[in-house]
Amino acid sequence: MYSLVMLLALAACLALVRTLQRPTLARLISFGLVCGLLLLTHYWALYLVGALGICLFAASLRGPIRTQARLALVALCAGGLLFLPWVPSFLFQVQHTGTPWATPVDASLFVWTLGEFAAWGRRLGIALFVLYCMLLAVLVLAVVLRRVPAGQRVADAVGWRRAVPGARFVLPAVVLFTVTLGTAFAGGLIAGAAFAYRYSSVVLPLVVLLVALGITAVDRSRLGTVTAAAVLATVAILGTVTGSQEILAQRTQAVQVAAEISAYAHPGDVVAYCPDQLGPAVSRLLPERLLTQVTFPRFDDPQRINWVDYGRVNAAANPGVFANEILNMAAGHQIWLVWEAGYLTLGSDCEEVLDALEVARPRSTEPVVSDPAHYYEHESLVRFSP
Repeated sequence: MYSLVMLLALAACLALVRTLQRPTLARLISFGLVCGLLLLTHYWALYLVGALGICLFAASLRGPIRTQARLALVALCAGGLLFLPWVPSFLFQVQHTGTPWATPVDASLFVWTLGEFAAWGRRLGIALFVLYCMLLAVLVLAVVLRRVPAGQRVADAVGWRRAVPGARFVLPAVVLFTVTLGTAFAGGLIAGAAFAYRYSSVVLPLVVLLVALGITAVDRSRLGTVTAAAVLATVAILGTVTGSQEILAQRTQAVQVAAEISAYAHPGDVVAYCPDQLGPAVSRLLPERLLTQVTFPRFDDPQRINWVDYGRVNAAANPGVFANEILNMAAGHQIWLVWEAGYLTLGSDCEEVLDALEVARPRSTEPVVSDPAHYYEHESLVRFSP
C-alpha cells in the first residue's frame, strides 16, 4: 500500500495548493476526497492529515489566505467522514494488534526517515543521504538569505540575486514534514506504538519536492546550470543504483527451504513453523495437500498471521505442549521444523520446541542453515526422521 500512500499524499498536497489558490467547489471536493482515501489506505495518514489540519487551522486565524484555509479545513474534515465506518476496526486494532514485531518510536525517526529514503543501508546510499542534506541546506540558505535584509549581501556574494522558483513552497513543505513526523512521534509515545520507516511514505513527496528545489537553488547560485545538472545526474544515478540493489536483494530463504521440503517430503509429513511469521513465505511454495502444516503457538493456517493479542498469546504458549502435539500428529511420518530465534514476544520458545523434538527424535538433520548475512528473512530447517 505504500506506493498508493505516496501517490495520494502527493495528490493531497497538489489539491491543497490549487484549493488555496482558488477554492472552487470541485477543488474542495477533490482535496477532501483524497484526504479521506488516505485515511482508508494506511493509519499513518492520520498524522499527515492531522498535520494538514493543524497548518490550515493556523493559516485560518490570520494572514492573506485565511478564507481559503477555512474552506480547505472544512473540506478536510468532510473528507475525514469517510473514515467513520472503519473506526470500530481501528479501535479494535489499536487495542488488540498494533505492531508487536517492531521497536518503539524515538526521536531518531526524523533523521532515519531521510536516511531510509536515501537507502543509507547501502554504501552509495550514504553518499546520497549526504547529498540530500547538502541540497536541503543550500535550499534553506538560499531562501533565508533572500528574505532577511542582513543576508542580502551574502546572497549577492554567492549569486542568489534571483529568487529560487517555487521558493514559496519551501517553508510549508518543511513545516508539514516536521509537524507530520512530530505528531507521529508524540502519538507513538502516547500509544506505545512502534515505528517502521516505510510508514513515513506519507512525507516522501515533500522530500522529493525539497530535493528538487535544492537542485534549482544550485542552478540559481553562482555555481551555475552545469553544476546543477551534474548534481541532478548524481542524484538520479545514485538513486537508480541503490534502488536496484534494494529490489534485487534476497528477501527470504523461503525458496531454499521450500525446495528442500518439496524434494524429500512424503504425504502425511508435518511442517511446523516457529514463529508463525515464517509461515506465509514458505507455505505458498509447498504442495499443501500432501502435507500437514501448523504454526506456533496457535496451530493456525501458515498462510496467514493472526496478530490479535499476539504478545499475550505468545507469553501464554507452552513450547513443550506444542512439540508433543506435533509428535502425535506425525506418528510414522517426518517432521520438518522451520524456525528462527530472536523474534520479539517469543523469548526462547522456538529453541525449546527444537530441543523437545530433538529429545524425542534424536535422528535429525539440518538441511538448511539460517543465513542472516544474505537474507532479510532468514530461517533454519530441521528434519526429524519418523
